[in-house]
Amino acid sequence: MKTQLKVIEGTRKPDHYSIYHRMFQKAVIESARKIQRTNQIDTDDFKKIAFAGIKMINLEKARSRRFLEVKLRLIEFIQTVIGKLTPGELMQMFPIRKQYDGEKFGMKDYFSTMHAVKEKGIDNCIGTEEEVFDFLWDYQNPDITLFMVTLVSTVSDLGRASGQKSLFEEFADKNDIAIDVMTH
Repeated sequence: MKTQLKVIEGTRKPDHYSIYHRMFQKAVIESARKIQRTNQIDTDDFKKIAFAGIKMINLEKARSRRFLEVKLRLIEFIQTVIGKLTPGELMQMFPIRKQYDGEKFGMKDYFSTMHAVKEKGIDNCIGTEEEVFDFLWDYQNPDITLFMVTLVSTVSDLGRASGQKSLFEEFADKNDIAIDVMTH
């Protein structure tokens, strides 16, 4: 008895990067037009830019030095926009992960994130680029965590593309840790 195999046409996975890229572009263009018309921009515009920007950057795969530089500028722009939001607004878009055992394992969790939110003030703007970095570093959400990893990786990759050591290599040197470095 012979078994016949049949090829089944699957459905194409959506290109999430393109989707978020279009959303980001649309939000930025609409905000720029609104500023030209009314000389104002509202919180919803900042939220759209921040949400689409974080999702887009998390999917971006820049490798050349030029694209890494553009990616870093985009990340800085997104951080500036996030600075105009409050922790409460950020929590609406990127809810805090419901993980409660961080103290036991020495990790961020719901409680440490809420502590950072209360320190900042739930209705106060997050602030400058440095304040945004510090706040997001303490924020427990998968998208935000990936955004922060992407930021640090981009800075490190840009350094390597410029002939410098990566952030990890610098850390290893400062702490007398021997490492083997593979080059591309």
